[in-house]
Amino acid sequence: MQLFRCRSIFPLVSWLVLVLTACQPGLNQSNNDSPDTASNANDPYVQFKQERASLKPIIETSSILAPPKTNKINTEQGKVNFPQVQPLDVEGNLLIAGTADIFPLNQSIYDRFVKLGYSGLINFSTIGTDESIKLFCQSGKFDLLTLARPLQDAELAACETNGIEPLNFLIGKDAIVIVVNRQNDFLSKVTIPMLADIFTKNKWSDVNPNFPDKSIERFPVGPGASFDLVVEKVLAGNSDLLLNATNTTLYWYEDPMIQRLSTNIYGVGFLSNSVFKKASNSLKSIVVNGTTPKSMSLADKTYPFERSLYIYVNQKQLTSKPQLSSFVNFYLTHVNEEIEETGLFPISQEDLDKSKQKWLQVMEVTK
Repeated sequence: MQLFRCRSIFPLVSWLVLVLTACQPGLNQSNNDSPDTASNANDPYVQFKQERASLKPIIETSSILAPPKTNKINTEQGKVNFPQVQPLDVEGNLLIAGTADIFPLNQSIYDRFVKLGYSGLINFSTIGTDESIKLFCQSGKFDLLTLARPLQDAELAACETNGIEPLNFLIGKDAIVIVVNRQNDFLSKVTIPMLADIFTKNKWSDVNPNFPDKSIERFPVGPGASFDLVVEKVLAGNSDLLLNATNTTLYWYEDPMIQRLSTNIYGVGFLSNSVFKKASNSLKSIVVNGTTPKSMSLADKTYPFERSLYIYVNQKQLTSKPQLSSFVNFYLTHVNEEIEETGLFPISQEDLDKSKQKWLQVMEVTK
């Protein structure tokens, strides 16, 4: 709001003109100051700034207190004879860690748990996949891990050495999408060999003579499960080919990478589909081998960058810590109802039932 002062010597008409002029909103603002003007309507960086709040890196550790209890009880039944948890009766706190890509799903499940009466405290930590696994296997620090890959042999051995019995439950699917600036008008689809060229050659015209004679700007996010998956599929696991290519900038978090790519028409990167869903006003995804990430293409593995999502727990704790077994039960009961809203993908009912059967077997519940 603009402030103005009228002098008494002004004639009444002049005074009214000044008032009306000063009160017109935005009269003295330039078009460039408003993100809604025609000149900025298609500016991807403006779009990015508008959605920035949802793209900030997840804080490393966030404790979420539950609101007061309610009397709502869930009575939904799955495809197997699965006992129903009543969150109102669950007591005790939990520590959960794992990849940030699954955090939105964890949050959705937790919110539902709270709405149905859970009054405990769950601490979510997104310190990264490798560090989470290390702390889980060495000290049992976390009650539950949500991971975008299975534990490796060395990690399983470390858990065994320290008396940890890791037990996994398949909960969903994720996909990595190749992304470019929304105003990139020359790249819409790629093959894996073409993508290998994009990750290693200097100019777009080196990939295809019809592409611009401009340098390829590469913005990978890593290290981590997403980075490893793409490098394995595209460069046979040789990450140096990408990291040592000219005009390559490695980012630890998606937020600054998205910001950079949203202002660079000649850039390329890759993101979890759950993260891309929040950045789709600034970026666009590329069709890979004629497919896009959908439940069907992930199920039949025609989309090359699909990965499975898991819950990991220490089996000893699952059977001795009631709040942990209850939360895993609740997670498996409702995951397919919550997962698609987060940009992740549901598994088949058959696969979900296998996870439920595993819980029943470990908890020695009569089927």
